Amino acid sequence: MLSGCKKDASCINQSKISGDIVSDLNLGVCYNLMQNDTIIITDTATFLDLKNKIDVDYYALYSAKCDTLKDTIDFSAYNIIGYFSSGIGCNVNFHKEFIIDNALRTYSYIITIEECGECTLEEFSMNWIIVPKLDLTYTFIFDKKFEK
Repeated sequence: MLSGCKKDASCINQSKISGDIVSDLNLGVCYNLMQNDTIIITDTATFLDLKNKIDVDYYALYSAKCDTLKDTIDFSAYNIIGYFSSGIGCNVNFHKEFIIDNALRTYSYIITIEECGECTLEEFSMNWIIVPKLDLTYTFIFDKKFEK
């Protein structure tokens, strides 16, 4: 932590999920190093390809293998979405909302980034979530909002 940067007790670890999210997903620190805008994973092969790419990238940076991925996902019932976001503050919360609109045939993933305190520390996240099996013919809408 930077000298003079004090965590704001009013928003420490208060990130929330809402809407049609099955669960939040922590893929480990290696997957937070990514800075891709959006990633949609619909099958095991794509998931393993991503893990292999991250292992290679992590090893190139830190000369160590990244083995933080422990979970398995049933891709016949669920999919994974990651949506990169960052914020600046003593603490940053990433509130995740995923909305399925079958009438409009859309999926909306909205990240509300709550920046707390006057620090200039940047925090970032890929905001991984597990969602019900996706129909890839639907339109995807990704949006970010900021709160102080």
